[in-house]
Amino acid sequence: AIAKQVIARDGIQVDAFTRSVGDVADTEARTSADARNSRGFATRACDADLDDRMRVSIESAGSEDDSVGGVVECIITGLPRGFGGIWFDALDAELAKAMFGIPACKGVEFGDGFGLGAMRGSESNDGYRFDDGRIVTESNHLGGIVGGMCDGAPVVFRTVFKATPSIGKPQDTVNLRTEENDTVEVTGRHDPCIVPRAVAVVEAMAALTIADQIARGYR
Repeated sequence: AIAKQVIARDGIQVDAFTRSVGDVADTEARTSADARNSRGFATRACDADLDDRMRVSIESAGSEDDSVGGVVECIITGLPRGFGGIWFDALDAELAKAMFGIPACKGVEFGDGFGLGAMRGSESNDGYRFDDGRIVTESNHLGGIVGGMCDGAPVVFRTVFKATPSIGKPQDTVNLRTEENDTVEVTGRHDPCIVPRAVAVVEAMAALTIADQIARGYR
């Protein structure tokens, strides 16, 4: 909360939402305003229909003593062009490091992410144009970061969270006492999906990263 106030003084805002839960995916292009509106839904989806479908997916998994994972998307607006460090202090490197510090995070991608691997340079490069005296990008395939620094476009990245491992279904394991194969069933209360709660954590970690880079002079 403090980091968000610190970066807000420079007009920077961090907003995240649930991009997918299980096999329910939001395929629409979303803005920071959409992400802020997701705070009105329990699953942190961007609209009521997706919220209902994601809720069903989570409840269905829970009713079967199972769990589901999903993807959180984060949008950072207001960063000035050239914001970020270089090498190991690069903006995308430090954001990725922060995301991997969140338990259950198993992957991070910026912009079109792994989809860039199927694109040619002429397709993935974000062209530049003047708009009322300002330099803007024609697209945002690279997620607003080039060479470790913000290119002026919104920084967009996604973080994937695995399904909760503590489930009631029998799972293969080993017994260290007997040194034999065994099974385990986890009892008690365990969330069938951590993704909706992870949205706030992604926002927090992103805000802390930006505030830290500001404190170190990477403006």
